[in-house]
Amino acid sequence: MARLNPQQSCPPLLMLPGMMCDARLFTPQIAALSAGRSLMVPDLSGEKSIAALAEKILDEAPPRFALAGLSMGGIVAMEMLAQQPERVAGIALMNTNPRAELPEVRAGRGPQIEAAHQGQMLALMEERMFPLYSASGDPSISAIARDMAASLGPEAFIRQSLALRDREDLSDVLQRSHIPTLILGGHNDLLCPPERHEYMASLMPHAKLVMLAETAHLSTLERPVETSAALNEWLETLHD
Repeated sequence: MARLNPQQSCPPLLMLPGMMCDARLFTPQIAALSAGRSLMVPDLSGEKSIAALAEKILDEAPPRFALAGLSMGGIVAMEMLAQQPERVAGIALMNTNPRAELPEVRAGRGPQIEAAHQGQMLALMEERMFPLYSASGDPSISAIARDMAASLGPEAFIRQSLALRDREDLSDVLQRSHIPTLILGGHNDLLCPPERHEYMASLMPHAKLVMLAETAHLSTLERPVETSAALNEWLETLHD
């Protein structure tokens, strides 16, 4: 788990990246939020289930912390909240989805896993995923996404695909929670569309919902200033 400024006294912030992403997903936020706060970016590539990923992070995390997760990272954050809610000071759910996998998406995981086994992971992501990461098709965001995916490799892709395929619905976890919450999404996100964020907000009426215009799936990179500002405002409501 990568750490920055580990000696600071504010509640530590764990930032959980999306599928085939690493700390580079949060580069702008690390720069904007790290002053006076401990930031940690767990590795989400080593387990085949969302529950196991959550357990591993909880084993390595400080006693109490805030969680900010994007996409798959948001799903793991929700599972961490389910497993040990007393340790979570606040949660930020970005470009994510509390529901179980849709049948049609689940059915597509097998061919994607087989493509990764055949050495075609990057070609698959280039065709199916990278174009959905920014509303404008920003080539710099695709380049970062490609570098992150190449660094993690096909075995991580397979494990994460299995974890996402077999995940459970976590809506009830959100409904039970009353901690400070930010729900942030993009109006142009086709992977985790606006209605999913509106649904989460309906389960958590105390949460702040922020929807960014002209923004797709990787809001942290496509709208770094706005995303960092929303996170900072949320962090200011937390107490250790």
